[in-house]
Amino acid sequence: MSRVFYNLPGNEDIPVCFEICDDGYLDRVRNSELVLLGGSVAFGTGSTGNEYNISGYLKNTYGWDVVNLAIPGFNIEQEVITIVKHLEAINPNRIAIFDGCNNLALAMPFDYHNYYIGSDPLSFYSELGYRTAVNQHLSSLKDIKYHLKISAKEIFREDLIITPLYRFLSQVRLNRYGINKGGQPKELEALIKIGVKNYLYWLGILVDVCKSRNIELYVFLQPYYMYGRPKGAANNSNFYQINEEFDKYMISGLGQLHSELNNMEYIYYCPLFKNIANESVDLFTDAVHLNNNGYQLIAGIINEELRREK
Repeated sequence: MSRVFYNLPGNEDIPVCFEICDDGYLDRVRNSELVLLGGSVAFGTGSTGNEYNISGYLKNTYGWDVVNLAIPGFNIEQEVITIVKHLEAINPNRIAIFDGCNNLALAMPFDYHNYYIGSDPLSFYSELGYRTAVNQHLSSLKDIKYHLKISAKEIFREDLIITPLYRFLSQVRLNRYGINKGGQPKELEALIKIGVKNYLYWLGILVDVCKSRNIELYVFLQPYYMYGRPKGAANNSNFYQINEEFDKYMISGLGQLHSELNNMEYIYYCPLFKNIANESVDLFTDAVHLNNNGYQLIAGIINEELRREK
């Protein structure tokens, strides 16, 4: 058993500790009734540890025997490969997959911070810049630059001159990546289709696996902080970055993915991103991750879906 520590964003020092099993997951790979798959949100990034993420509440509050195999950064391809690898050892009755945003984001030409995404699959996770000792040495300088940038944004967020100027300069930069004046990628529909098509392809593989073993498959499309909320809803929260162009893409992508999943056979589908759209944005720590209260709310919804009569 090992422990992972990190700091949550915000003004308070919040102690965070996740315990990782020797298998490399939050839970030991063992025979279990239910498996939870996903990326950082299913893992619980934003919460204060194992007991306060989705699987923690499912275990302790609702009595589910669940194994959490989520890994931060995972998309559906890696999730499917993970469960296929461990299927015999776990032999679950149900599989719950909680994701969506990572796959949509991977189809974009830029990330949430307006940095161009290269064609190398590692580039989305910013790993290319840390391959050499020189870049590792410079990483501390990048951290300083990042915090200075964040401080400036907080100071000038409502400034009537600085804010419009910043948005104009940001748009000039985005134009180089194929973004037009309306804040939409020129090939927005094509990009969304790529992300949706890829997700459905891998989900189809998982459906076939579950069919062959008579496993119930639950798909929970994860929340996004701006879905169903008015512009500026997160201005008074602890958000370090607000990217309206990226938000428009993700909201549209989630809507299209929802339409496809709503008509997909065999799965039990729950549009969680719609279910909590009326809840406070303060449940989020950033665009997709939540705090303890947010994960507790989601666990309650998942519990209801798992217990719903078929």
